[in-house]
Amino acid sequence: MVDILFTKGKKTHNVHKLLKTLFILALSQNLKSKFNIDKLKYTTNHWTYPGVFLSASHCQNNVIVAISKKPLGIDLEQINNPLLNTQMWKRIITKEEKKKYHSNYSKIKLLKLWTRKEAIYKMLRTKCFVPNKINTLDFNVKTYSIDKKFICSIATHV
Repeated sequence: MVDILFTKGKKTHNVHKLLKTLFILALSQNLKSKFNIDKLKYTTNHWTYPGVFLSASHCQNNVIVAISKKPLGIDLEQINNPLLNTQMWKRIITKEEKKKYHSNYSKIKLLKLWTRKEAIYKMLRTKCFVPNKINTLDFNVKTYSIDKKFICSIATHV
């Protein structure tokens, strides 16, 4: 079971506070009376809570969080992200992925691939994000469109 909460923030919102608020909401709904706010901690680059796996992503002031009893990772990117261009394919794609995608590259496919890789990275909690070393075909990853403005990927162990 994976619970996901998404919110559209305003420019004045503090993303860190939005993330904490969404985690509190999701955890309190799932754990009910067992939830203890003092156990929710932010450590190096991620949130933790005993016995639950947490993952979060933000894009501008939009925030998404996921909680599960099993390891997971989530990533959110804006569809019109100017930083992603088709030249990035060569830097992020693995040999196995290249066989699957052939040379049929598009910005949307690139964005989906990028969010899948980021979600896997967050699930594995490795120290360095090296996209061309993450083969998305080896993992269970679901990708969604949100409001036709965002691409979101969620990675879980098979």
